[in-house]
Amino acid sequence: MILAGGLWFFFFLRVNVAFDGASPFHLGRADLFVGSLIASAGFALAWACAQANHASPTAMWTLFGLYIFFTTLLFGAVRWSKFAHMFFKPAVAYQRRVEEANGSSDLPSPSNENYIVRS
Repeated sequence: MILAGGLWFFFFLRVNVAFDGASPFHLGRADLFVGSLIASAGFALAWACAQANHASPTAMWTLFGLYIFFTTLLFGAVRWSKFAHMFFKPAVAYQRRVEEANGSSDLPSPSNENYIVRS
C-alpha cells in the first residue's frame, strides 16, 4: 500500500511544475522523502519476493543492502527533504484543479520557455 500510494502521489498529485518554468521531470529536495519512501518500500517488497522464491544469496543480500540504504536515506534525510511538502503539495494541486475547473484561477499561464517550437 505504501508503494502504491507513494507512486500515486509522485506521478499524479505533485504540483504542476510547468507553472514555474521547470521540466515536469524535475526532482528537488521536496521529492527526496517520497522518492526514498518509494525506493525503500519497493526494495523491501523485492527482498521479500526473493526470499519467498529462494533466490540466490547474492541477490538477497544485494536487495537487502539496497533496502537498508534507502531506509537509512529515508530517515536520515528528513531534515533536508521538506517533509511537510508531502502533505502541502497535494492540497495545492487539488486547489489548483478546482480553481481551473470553475474558472476562478488567477495563476499565470504555464511558462513555455522549455518548449520552443522551431519552424
